[in-house]
Amino acid sequence: LEGDVETFLDRVAPELGAKLVLLFRRNELEEIQMPLEQRCKIIEKTSSWKSWLDLDVSTQAEELAFVAGLKTTTDLIASYHNYRKTPSAKELEQIVVSMENYKADIYKFSCLCHDVCDALTLMELGRQLNIAGKRCIVLGMGEYGLMTRVFGTLYWNEMIFAPLSARDASAPGQITRDDLEQILMRLSFGKVANGR
Repeated sequence: LEGDVETFLDRVAPELGAKLVLLFRRNELEEIQMPLEQRCKIIEKTSSWKSWLDLDVSTQAEELAFVAGLKTTTDLIASYHNYRKTPSAKELEQIVVSMENYKADIYKFSCLCHDVCDALTLMELGRQLNIAGKRCIVLGMGEYGLMTRVFGTLYWNEMIFAPLSARDASAPGQITRDDLEQILMRLSFGKVANGR
């Protein structure tokens, strides 16, 4: 966002409510341009809103520490992004443990899948988080990640990122909203699974 971010948030927050997901990340975890002080000011301003705050555990430790010191009604999405690979199941388990330290409301993973095995690793992670009663979003990026987006949306993902058009995609492998809705309608046998 350019210009006065706080004025923009004041305008859209009442309209979006719990649909608002606030994040400061740039594509492929490029360096955040907004100064940390301004990010913390925005986090504090939005801490009484019923919205979502998505912070990456590998690059936004300072913001996560700041949130830990706030009394907030904002729900925290502790996220992990890897644009190069899907870590091993053991590495993913260690990341889950680090997310638990932040008292995440949702555990989010988005990793590049180089093959079907990577996608299956992510789907097993989603299944394990679901069994443990942890709300999650587990998404594979790239061609092989498509199955994680569809299967996860049917069974455990709390939300999905589906752009209106392919050119609006913020990560490789995202499918458009219309395409996803068509797939889900065909796979859900007349009902949308998981209430989504």
